[in-house]
Amino acid sequence: AHELGEGLAGDGLDGGPDRSEGRAQVVADRREQEAPFLLVGDAADLAPLKQLILRRTDGNPFFIEEVVRDLADRQTLIGKPGAYGLADGLVRLEVPPTVYAVLAARIDRLPAAQKRLLQTASAVGMDVPIGLLRLLGDRPEEDLGVAVDALVQGQYFNRCKPAGEGAYRFKHMLTRDVAYSGLLKSRRPAIHHRIVRAMERFYGDGLGDHVESLGHHAFQAALWDDAANYFSQSGVRAFKSSSNRDSANYFQRALDALAAKRADSAGRAEDDQDLRCRLIDLRLKLARSLVPLGEGAKIVSVLLDALVDAEALGDPGRLARIYSNLTYCHWVSGKYELGAEYGLKALPIADALDDLNLKLLTYFHLGIAYQGAGRLREAVDLHRRAIDILGPDLQHHQLGWSGYPAVVLRCFITWGLAELGAFEDAAACANRGMGLARELGHPYSLALMTVGLGHLHNRMGDFDSAIPVLEIGRRACLDAELPTAGLSVAEELGSAYVGAGRVPDAVALLEAAMAERAEAAVPAHTLTRLFLALGCAYLAAERLTDAARMAEKAYHASSSHGERCLQAWSLFLQGEIAEARGSSRTADADRCFAQAISIGEELSLRPLIARCYAKLSR
Repeated sequence: AHELGEGLAGDGLDGGPDRSEGRAQVVADRREQEAPFLLVGDAADLAPLKQLILRRTDGNPFFIEEVVRDLADRQTLIGKPGAYGLADGLVRLEVPPTVYAVLAARIDRLPAAQKRLLQTASAVGMDVPIGLLRLLGDRPEEDLGVAVDALVQGQYFNRCKPAGEGAYRFKHMLTRDVAYSGLLKSRRPAIHHRIVRAMERFYGDGLGDHVESLGHHAFQAALWDDAANYFSQSGVRAFKSSSNRDSANYFQRALDALAAKRADSAGRAEDDQDLRCRLIDLRLKLARSLVPLGEGAKIVSVLLDALVDAEALGDPGRLARIYSNLTYCHWVSGKYELGAEYGLKALPIADALDDLNLKLLTYFHLGIAYQGAGRLREAVDLHRRAIDILGPDLQHHQLGWSGYPAVVLRCFITWGLAELGAFEDAAACANRGMGLARELGHPYSLALMTVGLGHLHNRMGDFDSAIPVLEIGRRACLDAELPTAGLSVAEELGSAYVGAGRVPDAVALLEAAMAERAEAAVPAHTLTRLFLALGCAYLAAERLTDAARMAEKAYHASSSHGERCLQAWSLFLQGEIAEARGSSRTADADRCFAQAISIGEELSLRPLIARCYAKLSR
């Protein structure tokens, strides 16, 4: 009453504060507290009981409801809901200290059949189809109906109607948790085993929509093969919908299941060989799911584990796949020569086996290792060979890649041709790639292709065309949570903003991207390009000290990784900064431009060479 009186004192008319909003909140809080007591009734002798319940429950409505029901179950309250009376004096009343204890006590007092049904349902999940309960039940149909009705009346279940036959839903998550905790741990595996087999019968042709739940139950039942199979299917489904984090988690759960099976198999040779094959294949799938997430270190760890099993098996196909994927990992970390070594190990195996997917993967990964090192013509050649392998029939197939090969390959071809100054060929390749990306509607593929086309426009100086393309890519990365691809898009978009005179936008975008890189495993070449793009933005903003710092970072990164193409561009940026600092630095600028030309001529970087000569001829 005191709180309510304070709320009414200030009515906003006496020059004091307007407390109408606070008053409304107090009234709302009071109503929320009082609502659960509608179950009890208005009898005067219930007032002390209500006060006691309020103190014990801290006014939590769910707790209040469960306490009232518990008191009714124990005949402390008699009568009907909404018109209860006290059976005895308040002095003998005991209220359990927590809502968990209240629920546990209520469930323990249930008749055996109802308690068993409730606990079995709790193992199924929050929603339990009645047809599934029938398959799990060990009693006649009418007994099941009576038990279910009693649980509904007791407010353990609510009726709901999903697609198809009716179902029941636990009223609260805590109710389900308490019921499940009452199951002896020794009984749980057998119950989950029954649930797996019942679900397989119940869902039939629609089983594919329940593989995640089946994986969980199979794991709890120690059905390791089933768990690995269902979690692997869940991973594939998530991957196809670009839910990369979920996909990686499912594949990891499948690996956990097979690891448990290996521990149970006690080293039997026939089991071990089959397990090694399955573990390798799952690790390759997990590595693939981690690619869009940019988790390079995790990918390397997964692949090295796979390599141990592949070497023990002596399986050339699996070895080549692991070598090829290790090529990719070393490209991510900027170890291009080491990556190329693994790629060259995979290449003859892929050619000898004439395995289309393996050849595609090997050509692509070896190509990006070459591109990282600045060997652009070799990279473009390998990627074109991969496009030829696809032919016209496989342009619309993902083939287990993180992006569609026909799009991903064209992104890298476009980037390489743009650096070489082959603008006409690059445009033809980019237009085909963008057409496919739009048609396929795959976020990762679309984002990558916008990077390739945006880079081409930037190298051609057509910044107004680059910006809308790259903004499409940026939206795709944000919507699909693609942090690594998002940084590549930001680097190119920031460069386009600089070229279009939108310098503040460029600085803001690139500084944000630089901050985000700490939360994503950024490929080495992407980081170097970010340094370059931000350095150019700072130069355009006349922040010469910051520009010089970024240019030095770009030069150091490109030199340490052997990124010859990016090293040449970092020298060009250093020359521009020296030029901007005045006539006293002209010699420094000319030296940087000359060094950039030397690398550019070695690598045939025509756009870079042209810009350097334009500077030197001033």
